[in-house]
Amino acid sequence: MDIILFLGIFIVALVLAQALFMLIRSRFNPEVVRLKREISTLSTSRNGARGVDIVKKRTLSQIPWLNDILVNLKAPTISRLERLIHQADVRQPLGFYILVSAAAAAGSFYLVFVMSRSSLAALVAAGLATILPWAYLSFRKNRRLKNFERQLPDALDMIARALKAGHALTGGFQMVATEFADPARTEFRKTLDEVNFGLSYEEALRNMSDRIDCADLKFFVLSVIIQRQSGGNLAEILEKIASLIRERFKLHGKIKALTGEARISAVILTILPFAIAASIYFLNRDYLEVLFTEAAGQIMVGIALVMMALGIFVMRRMINIEV
Repeated sequence: MDIILFLGIFIVALVLAQALFMLIRSRFNPEVVRLKREISTLSTSRNGARGVDIVKKRTLSQIPWLNDILVNLKAPTISRLERLIHQADVRQPLGFYILVSAAAAAGSFYLVFVMSRSSLAALVAAGLATILPWAYLSFRKNRRLKNFERQLPDALDMIARALKAGHALTGGFQMVATEFADPARTEFRKTLDEVNFGLSYEEALRNMSDRIDCADLKFFVLSVIIQRQSGGNLAEILEKIASLIRERFKLHGKIKALTGEARISAVILTILPFAIAASIYFLNRDYLEVLFTEAAGQIMVGIALVMMALGIFVMRRMINIEV
């Protein structure tokens, strides 16, 4: 009797655990999330009173007055920041990060000035806080670019196999958009949609090259454009480009292994001054506060920060070897 009760409890617990696992998997599956987002977009478009708007709108902020200012502001910086937003693939518009940057700068300036009573230290903290949102976007952009570069050789091989099988170039793009994960799926789907909506291959591929700062992708785009103008075996060209990209990855790995010690040394030398300053601040605060309350100490801190910035720049240039 006890064995039957134990088996019953075990089976019920196993079924509940499996159901919970399937629920979580279906809830957070990226493919399911993408499909729900597309269905929601289509439903919103169908239920709208004005119908579907096929004109591409440039929205830089959800706040109307800020959006009007940013759209009408003819500045190269705004265009570069907008491009960074697209390359980072974030949902929030440009105005959101501008407001976050301004709020972070104001809050950091106030807190540091109240704690240290030093205008220089408060300005430095405000400047660093202003950079943080854009550093986050740059990090997302670089991570997305690395993922795309890793996917590109396999995507080119799939397009080459599709061409050998008799499919058109758009058929290869469709296979990549179906079989691959983001970001390759998203970028090739955008290019395929642009071609289907009437853009030429050259314009659609150039748009993809503008969205992704990838030298290997530019090789692919140029090869397709030249092949469509002069002819040639595009499948063989794509296979050679994919092989070249993989060889470059191997060389990058060797360089990364050889410069590992230098990279670790650069990280330690960058963190060490701040770690020592924090330790002294907690152990003997009066000894360190002279640097922020006296004029000579503030000048020394400023010179030290400038020299550290120059040192970090030099170390990065020494470590980053372009292939």
